Amino acid sequence: MRQLISPHRLWQLAIDAAIVAAAWWLAFQLRFDHGPNLIYSRLLDRTILLVVGIKLIVFIAFRLVDILKPWPINRSQKLSGGLGITIDDLLAAGFVNLIWLIPAFR
Repeated sequence: MRQLISPHRLWQLAIDAAIVAAAWWLAFQLRFDHGPNLIYSRLLDRTILLVVGIKLIVFIAFRLVDILKPWPINRSQKLSGGLGITIDDLLAAGFVNLIWLIPAFR
């Protein structure tokens, strides 16, 4: 007889449930009766804007590299079937990652 949920998935569900329960408890412990402090509100807004902005810039850079296909990436298109497409996308993502990390090492 086949199991409906594997033991591995049960552990994942248990850990996810524990994280949700801890987050729920923490939210009630940190609740603000008069709203959050203005400093925390601004910090949260700016953090969200920064994260969304970085993700947008990286996505646009990935699409540009994927469309323009610089030298090592364009050769991967010659591979047969879906392997060429997959390798193309992986190389484009790695290329953008290297471009993104260059300023960190200056």
